[in-house]
Amino acid sequence: MRRPLAALLVVFGLLLAGCQTDRAVAQPPVGPLNLSNAGVRGLNAELEDTVRSVALRARCPCGGDHSLDACVRSHTSCELGPRTLSLSAKLVKMGATIPDAEQELANYRASFFGPRPQFELSEGACKGPRDAKVTVVEFSDFECPACGNARLVVESLPEAIPGLRMCFKHFPLKRHLRAFDAAQAAEFAREQGRFWELHDLLFDGQASLEIEDFKKYARILGLDDAALEQAIHSGKYAERVQQSREEGVAAGVNATPSLFINGRLLSLPMDADLIAHSVQDELVYKAGAAHP
Repeated sequence: MRRPLAALLVVFGLLLAGCQTDRAVAQPPVGPLNLSNAGVRGLNAELEDTVRSVALRARCPCGGDHSLDACVRSHTSCELGPRTLSLSAKLVKMGATIPDAEQELANYRASFFGPRPQFELSEGACKGPRDAKVTVVEFSDFECPACGNARLVVESLPEAIPGLRMCFKHFPLKRHLRAFDAAQAAEFAREQGRFWELHDLLFDGQASLEIEDFKKYARILGLDDAALEQAIHSGKYAERVQQSREEGVAAGVNATPSLFINGRLLSLPMDADLIAHSVQDELVYKAGAAHP
């Protein structure tokens, strides 16, 4: 009689263990996530299914191990949950696959909770109020075509987001042979209070970044072109430009342009809507709605 009892106890133990395991695992959601209730609209059926799949795989932006799907359904205190679902829809609409969107969201989520560098900002190279809730710092290269293409996107931000502060930092790439001197020219103009005007002329004339071009731009702005030439030849601003570049390297910049939102490196594509979305997320984060 003892052997059947022992066997019965073993079977009972396995059943009990199985019940405990079942209780510990989150039950799958009942029915598909209602995207309209979460503020996501304007997608066709195929894209909606893709967004739902991303939501099941991505994690809650406010921390924890539950999915974005579970976050939107039940973690109502996480204001970033619906916003992240909306972000995933934007990425999918731009052509991101499920794995790509999941990785984008993972990188984006991590950026909020990682270290945030503090940059030395030159007042003459900043626009917007000094006490702004959000400061966007751009590391850029005057000879970089991608920086030229992103210029309109970056410059549209203060109009789209009132109260934003925008600051420019030099990050001349070594393969761009005129970028370092262009950055020195911009520093010369900054000391004369004309940084942004020369900034615009340099980007407008990316194909013309020789000393004579810098002198022409100086004359257009009413600056001393001979003094500018001397400053560049003497390397007067070389150390300042190099320090800016080293700040970028230390902060993780490996390409231009790179944007930092309150010290948080933007990992999303350089798109005006995505950047504005990220700035608004930063405001939500600062208000204490997200917790690692």
